[in-house]
Amino acid sequence: MRKRILCGILTLSIAATAPFSAFAATVRQFGDVNAMMMEYRPIMKLSAQGTIKGREDGNFGPTDPVKQLEALVMVQRFFGMENTAIATANLLTAETEKKFGGNVPAWGKGYLVTAVNQNLLDAGEYFPWHQGATRAWVARLLVRLLNKEQEAQSRMSATLSFADANLIPASLRGHIAIASDLGLIRGRENGCFDPNGIVTRGEMAIFLDRTERKMDQLPPGINEATFISGRDAILSVLGEGNLLSSLSLDTNARIFGAEKAVTLSDLNPQDKIRYIKDGDKVVYLEVVQGSGQSANVLRGEVIASLPEQGLLTLKDDTGKPFTYSLAASVSVMNLSGQKLSTSQVGPGSKAQLRLNNEGKIAEILLESVGQQGLQGTIIDINLTAKLLVLSDGANHYSSYYLGDSATVEYNGKRFASLEDLAKGDMVSVEVDGSYVVNKIILQKPKSTVTVKGTVSLISKDSRLVTIKGDDGQLYAFELPETTALQFSDGTSAAIENLYLQDAVTVQLESGAVKKLVIVRAGNTKGLTGKIASIDTSRRLLIVKDSRDRLQSYEIKDPVILDIEGNSNPTISNLGIDTSIEFELNTDNKITYIKSKNTIEGVVTRVDADRHLITLRDTTGAEKIYTVETNAEYQIFRRSGEDLDDVDVDDRVKARVSGDKITRIQVHTQLTGEIIDKTSERIYIKDMDDYERSYTVNSSLKLTVPNITKPSLSDVTVRQWAVVSYWGDEPYQIAVQTPVAGEVTGVDTGRDKLVIRQYDGSSRTVETASRFKVDKGGTTSYGLSVISVGDRIQAFADDQNRIMRAFVASKVSGKIDGINRTTKDIYIGTTVGYIIDSNTIITLNGVRKNFDDIQQKQSATIYYTSGYKAIEVTLSN
Repeated sequence: MRKRILCGILTLSIAATAPFSAFAATVRQFGDVNAMMMEYRPIMKLSAQGTIKGREDGNFGPTDPVKQLEALVMVQRFFGMENTAIATANLLTAETEKKFGGNVPAWGKGYLVTAVNQNLLDAGEYFPWHQGATRAWVARLLVRLLNKEQEAQSRMSATLSFADANLIPASLRGHIAIASDLGLIRGRENGCFDPNGIVTRGEMAIFLDRTERKMDQLPPGINEATFISGRDAILSVLGEGNLLSSLSLDTNARIFGAEKAVTLSDLNPQDKIRYIKDGDKVVYLEVVQGSGQSANVLRGEVIASLPEQGLLTLKDDTGKPFTYSLAASVSVMNLSGQKLSTSQVGPGSKAQLRLNNEGKIAEILLESVGQQGLQGTIIDINLTAKLLVLSDGANHYSSYYLGDSATVEYNGKRFASLEDLAKGDMVSVEVDGSYVVNKIILQKPKSTVTVKGTVSLISKDSRLVTIKGDDGQLYAFELPETTALQFSDGTSAAIENLYLQDAVTVQLESGAVKKLVIVRAGNTKGLTGKIASIDTSRRLLIVKDSRDRLQSYEIKDPVILDIEGNSNPTISNLGIDTSIEFELNTDNKITYIKSKNTIEGVVTRVDADRHLITLRDTTGAEKIYTVETNAEYQIFRRSGEDLDDVDVDDRVKARVSGDKITRIQVHTQLTGEIIDKTSERIYIKDMDDYERSYTVNSSLKLTVPNITKPSLSDVTVRQWAVVSYWGDEPYQIAVQTPVAGEVTGVDTGRDKLVIRQYDGSSRTVETASRFKVDKGGTTSYGLSVISVGDRIQAFADDQNRIMRAFVASKVSGKIDGINRTTKDIYIGTTVGYIIDSNTIITLNGVRKNFDDIQQKQSATIYYTSGYKAIEVTLSN
């Protein structure tokens, strides 16, 4: 009884309060919170992050008790679940609400639903939301937030050293053991845990701050970096991928080091920091791991480098030179974290130097390399892959990445853009230490070139044309949409007017085709349009061109007719609205008509009883067609189709004879995994586990991301692809790049996921109607099995909706085997985890390759079915 009296505290009765306001704009200074309070820093932090906010009177109320529902809201806002909670508020049924104590405030309903979905609450447990949150209950909440419920269950019989251990509920002993071991909630000064004590707002801030330090990933809004230097409210830091970036401090920013408020000048190089921004300003910053180094950092331009003598001369911002000796173990690193040698720090380089206690250079951070020799002729520039290849003319080549903000200049003036550069241009480049181009200076553009010859090969779909020049050489050109095409009489032309054996003149500027002239009159060949009216008796044809202009022509007798699907065509086979291509003689009479009796459009209405269908073409115009009673229908994976199987919004190709449709092919897509390939064929298993094979040829186009003219050698097994069909005929196989990364948000109400991709960007994706997800060997439908923190690999349809997702399993341990031939790694199993080109490998936040993985190295592997690794995190 004595222990119970000493350890007990008075339980306060709390009136219902309004909800917290998440995502506060800035850090506030509360009237009842000061820097001497132990909860001062956590309150400032959670205020900046938006988890908690003060009262309307300007106070925070650090000693005010917290209700269970308020604590639940704090935890979910802290981890970025607020949008999901708001979206799921209508899913709280009356029966479930009754179990939760009834009369739950409207602002808290969604948080209860989300708490159950995220396993923070048990589905059937009694939850007195209006009662004070006890220390024991909050311990369980925080342990579950860290995904340590199973570990807590295994320690339910743990011996607790607290003086009031007999007061701790048996069902919470494991949670309190975990929370105590992790330092989330510590015992009182009197040796008691005080399990029934009500948590205050100030204590809740402290507990959440401690929990964050134990998380595998940072809560939304909190970022981590390595501090390099700071001056005039500007910080230089190494952020994600060890890339240098700058941060601007808000004038009222709170800075903390070792649990106390400090200034920018108190930060040391290599300090690990976490920070919160409001817009583009840092409003909160804390040191989470000090480096122990003194802030003896210089920055400037290298004007002399003598590595043999161990000397380096730096010019600071004022132009004053400084010469320093290199320490025996000097470390050189570029902005991507790559280790370099001192010989690579040449004149013109921008660098940061850290001096040791002897005044010698201990570390060099190379921001950019010197510009000597960084020029040449563009051999290749690929804007999709962001790659630039230069040649110095002596068979020496250098490759660079194009930075996202790279600029182009010509004679000191701003040049248009990267799109204006071309192969053959003479340029110089400015790059940083990781070979990323920041600026390109155009020294001399490639001269304008004229090529004359005849067309020997043409692909109108891909706009590629091969010219046999008058010099006997073959030239291949791509004709961008911006290329000016015209006939030699000055009239405008289109690529559809270009034919084999046409004589042409091609003008190139900066390596790109600016103009192509077809050496013939523009009013005789290659005219196109739609038939607006036809008079077979008087042999008159009225044609509507692409601008809806009408022109009347007389049809020569005889006329050459080429009508698709008709071996013995006559003029009567031509129908209204039929698309045609025709030629004229010198008397302006039609001598040749080619008719494509296939039209393409989107179905807007179907009347199967009257055999009518309405199609909308690419211009937006709609037309009603009669469908023949014996018309042919093709819908992939269907048999015995008829007009009832054609739906509104279907894309279709229809064959027209006169004014009637005789065949309809519906556009469909199949998604699947590439399971095998040969030199000509590709094998795909679809989402129903049905295997199909395809022969890639001129009628079945293959597309691969970032590759202009792909072949099957560019395709690898285990990639996913979308096969597009017109009816039963496949016409395209598009290899997909998966959406991969960490799940940071799940909105089951709106069928949306938020994924932090491995390139650092965040992407919100919507699921398709037949969305399937594989997790732990089980296939499910819907988002309910996906949780925040899951690693995921997903594949989208042509509307960027996720159709199939694979949630990775996780394994950790020391690598006890590596097969460098098959690229497998082993952790305590005879089955290897497969590493491929899509696997993300990191060590201390820096991207690595398969060859960097070492035996006995600690690793965490996220993998999908077949032991395919999508992420490998290494540690020393």
